Amino acid sequence: TGLPNRLLFSARLEHSIQRLRRAHRSIPDQPLLAVLFVDLDHFKNVNDTLGHTAGDELLQWVAQQLTMLVRTEDTVARMGGDEFTLLIEAVTEPDNAATVARKVIELFAEPRHIGGHEFFITASMGISLYPVDGVNADTLIKHADAAMYQAKNAGGNGYRFADCGMSRPT
Repeated sequence: TGLPNRLLFSARLEHSIQRLRRAHRSIPDQPLLAVLFVDLDHFKNVNDTLGHTAGDELLQWVAQQLTMLVRTEDTVARMGGDEFTLLIEAVTEPDNAATVARKVIELFAEPRHIGGHEFFITASMGISLYPVDGVNADTLIKHADAAMYQAKNAGGNGYRFADCGMSRPT
C-alpha cells in the first residue's frame, strides 16, 4: 500500500503527543488529536471469493482514498491485514474526528469496481482522543481498537468513540 506500518505510526503518534506536551496544551478535558482505527467489514470474503490479488487491489485503493481524505499533516497507516489507522492532528473537539469518520463511511457508499469486480465496502471505526482517552501511543491505539470492535459488534459501517471519561456524540 505504500503506507507507514504499525511501528512508524506509533512513532509518529508519540512524536505528536510529545510536541503537544512541549506546547503545554495538555488540557485534561480538551481533545487535541484523534486516532481512528479502521477495519474493513467482511474483508475476508473478498480474499476467499475473489482471491488475494483482488483483495490486494482493494487494499491499495483504500489506502489511496484514505490518504487523499486527510490533510497533509495527518497520517494514514496500515496496521496489518485490512486494518488502517489515521492520526488526525489539530483536533479541537470530538466532532472533528467524527467528521473524518463520516467521510470514510461516505467514501465507501458507492460500489467500487476493481480488477473487473464490483466491491461493496463498509468499514467499522473506533476513535480515541488525546489526552482524554490516553496519554501515550499504545493506550490511544488500544482504546481506538476497542471502540472499533464496538462499532463492528453494533453491525459495522459506523464508528464509536472510546469511552474513557468524556461523553461524546455517536
